[in-house]
Amino acid sequence: MSKVGALILSGGGNAEQSHVINLHFAELINKQKPVLYIPLAGDPQVRTYKESYDYIVQAFQEVGIKEIVMWTDVSRKSRQDLEPFSAIYISGGDSQRLLHIIKEADFDEALIEYFQDGGIIYGQSAGAIIFGKEITHFKSGHPVAGLNLIEDRSIWCHYKHKDDQAIHKRVKRLRHPILLLPDGNAIHWNGEHMRSIGTRSSFLVDEFGKKEPTEEVEDEV
Repeated sequence: MSKVGALILSGGGNAEQSHVINLHFAELINKQKPVLYIPLAGDPQVRTYKESYDYIVQAFQEVGIKEIVMWTDVSRKSRQDLEPFSAIYISGGDSQRLLHIIKEADFDEALIEYFQDGGIIYGQSAGAIIFGKEITHFKSGHPVAGLNLIEDRSIWCHYKHKDDQAIHKRVKRLRHPILLLPDGNAIHWNGEHMRSIGTRSSFLVDEFGKKEPTEEVEDEV
C-alpha cells in the first residue's frame, strides 16, 4: 500500500448545490485520465442510466472534467480494472440496493483497495452512505455493514434539523458517531482528517448527542 487516497462524501443536492463540491473534486484529479461513473444506486426504471450519464457529463464538464466512462455492471470488475481511471464517482439512489450489488460482486474489496492505494472516490447520497460503518435496513431496522472507510462512523445524507430526534435515537442504538451531511455539503476525508466542503456545514453526532461541526475546508487540498 502506498498512500491512502481521498473520499469526497456528499449529502446530495442538485447540480447548482453540488457545483462547489464538483469543483473541489475536479481540482484533485488528473484530468488527462477518465473518471469512472457508477450509477447502480439508481433505479433505471425511474431514470435510465443513459439519462443519469448525460446529467453527470454536463455537470462535470462545467468544472473541466471531459471524459467520463460509465459501468452498469461491476460483476466481473477487479482492482486492476480501476487502474486507468483518475477517480470514481458513485451517484445517489438506494443505498441498500447499491451495497447489495457491490458486495454480491465482491467489488467492495476493489473499492477499498483503490482508496487504500491512493485513489479518489466521490460518492453522492447513497454513493456516500455505503462508505460508512453501517446502513440501517429500512424494513427490519437492523444495521447492515458498510465499507467502513471513515473510522467507524455511519453517514446520514440530506440532513435537516428536523431529523435530530431520529438521529439521536439511531446514535444511541448503533453506539457509534453519525456524520450528518445536508444537501450542498460534502466532506473530504484523507484517512486521518475530515474537512467540510460546500455551501453548508456538516456535523458529527456522538452517542451522547453532542453535535460537533467538522473542520471547514481550507484553500489547499
